[in-house]
Amino acid sequence: MAAVGEPSIADLVRKTIADAQKLVRAQIALTQAELTATSESVARAGIFAVLALGCVSLFGIFILVTIAYVFVALGLPTWAGFGIVSLVLLITAVVCGLIARNQAQQIQAPKIALIELAKTRDSFAPGDQPGR
Repeated sequence: MAAVGEPSIADLVRKTIADAQKLVRAQIALTQAELTATSESVARAGIFAVLALGCVSLFGIFILVTIAYVFVALGLPTWAGFGIVSLVLLITAVVCGLIARNQAQQIQAPKIALIELAKTRDSFAPGDQPGR
């Protein structure tokens, strides 16, 4: 029987269950926050990858038009302008591609949440309880 002023076993069990529920809710919130940060990094990398692909596509179109004008005009300055535009698009595509690769390399899995989840799992493992 519990001494006067001490909580009963039922009260201790209820408090333990409530604490475990709070811990699980906190870990879920942590996981959601980490996944949100990860998805933002993926979105940034994706935007630059799309920009790089768009620039490469435009480069292809402009280089073809440039080659056509070279054959038609043979030395007229019109093709030089198209060539410069194509070169600028290629440089832009390379820069955007490098930025996208850099952003993609910075993407990380939700490490903290996984570590905390493993700690919680290990603390509730039946083999770890003393006296058994």
